[in-house]
Amino acid sequence: MYLEYCCYNKSPTDSIETEIKSVFYTMASEISGLCLPLYIVRQISSELSLLPSLLVSCPVDYPFGTGDSKVRQHETLVALKSGVNTIDLVMKPFLFKTKSKSSIKKDVVPILKILKEYDADLRIILNYDLYDAEELMCVVKILEDVGVKMIIPSSGFRNDDIFDNLLFCGKVEKETTIKTVCSGRMWLKKHYRAAINSGLFGLRAYSLTNLDDLGVLKE
Repeated sequence: MYLEYCCYNKSPTDSIETEIKSVFYTMASEISGLCLPLYIVRQISSELSLLPSLLVSCPVDYPFGTGDSKVRQHETLVALKSGVNTIDLVMKPFLFKTKSKSSIKKDVVPILKILKEYDADLRIILNYDLYDAEELMCVVKILEDVGVKMIIPSSGFRNDDIFDNLLFCGKVEKETTIKTVCSGRMWLKKHYRAAINSGLFGLRAYSLTNLDDLGVLKE
């Protein structure tokens, strides 16, 4: 199972040195991806370059997805030039209501073209718990049609139910070719068991405690 550590959802209460120390700790563990705010990517870009197989993502238009498309494209370019190989783009909220393929294509395709130039990948953050099932799956299938290959159900900016998150991921992977990274909050053993046994592509952890409980941190 693909496993990643995400810290771009955190409030900056710790010093940057403390957060970077946590990131270095996870880099030495058995994880496949790091999801980092841009300021940390820039601080440790040389160290990240030593691990070319590691997925390194940065959020764009986080956490609400309400920015102008040109700004989103510029933000994508800045992140790529800083050393990431994956962009986590927050879906624009109004697109769930219009369910317009042309509008979604107009927003997403230019970013896919930028990513192609850098041999980088795109993942879409949906904030799934804000919308009904029909809206969600309609948009997911449009994203599949325009070339999106991976979805992150929620931003981690708000708490959401891990079991709802898993159910949504399961529905997406069953009905489309898109892979998912479950991003619900985990804090009980039953949460970890459910996530690991789900059969889904990937799982996101938000803390060193999560990683320790999953048994991937090295002593």
